Amino acid sequence: MKRLPASVLFTTAAIYLIIQGELDLLVLPVVLACVTCAVISLSKNHLWALLTGIGLISVSLTLQISMNYWCNFCLKTDMLILAAIINLAIIQKGKLRIPAWVMASVISIVMFGVTTIAGQDYINTTSSEVLEISEETTVLAKQKPVLLFNPNCAPCGDVVKELIEIDPAGVSWQAVQSGGLPEEGQKYLEDKGYQGVEIVFRKQPGTVPALIVNQNGETVVLRKKETIINHIADTISAI
Repeated sequence: MKRLPASVLFTTAAIYLIIQGELDLLVLPVVLACVTCAVISLSKNHLWALLTGIGLISVSLTLQISMNYWCNFCLKTDMLILAAIINLAIIQKGKLRIPAWVMASVISIVMFGVTTIAGQDYINTTSSEVLEISEETTVLAKQKPVLLFNPNCAPCGDVVKELIEIDPAGVSWQAVQSGGLPEEGQKYLEDKGYQGVEIVFRKQPGTVPALIVNQNGETVVLRKKETIINHIADTISAI
């Protein structure tokens, strides 16, 4: 019973991935790994679940750092896995107890540092001061809403897919790739049915997806999926 919370947390992480993301080649293995960890957590080999969880978080953070963007969706999943790791470390007994505590402590410190940095980037990106620095993006937003996306961001896929369904030609929104390789973005959109003009590639710090809009002369950043979709739908209705 002491290991049940860890199993539940791993299961919750898997469900969250399925609900919030697309089951592509990046997400599907993580879902399977979380489900496996949920099962192993209840067995005598629960230390392997702890080690696998640490591995999943390490890979996730490494990918985000290498791609130069923070994915809120990924970080939330990492936090669920971290909670499971801490639970397994606390109940660990025998000679492996201290190593388990050390590993859990190290990954916790790393996650704390990363979430602090990501949170600061989020604040900076949504501030008008930083947006004024990105003058070209601000100019684009005055013409029509600008969607910042990264081809390697799972939540971006959901938002992009729905925007393309309601406006495949990009009449009411401008796609701007803010991270990843420049050559990936156009194919990424076209594979989802995008029929609009060539996208813009412009490095911009902060989390994605994000919709930059101009409201009453002020630049505003919208981040929630529903808010982004509803704003574009309202824009289309107004045309």
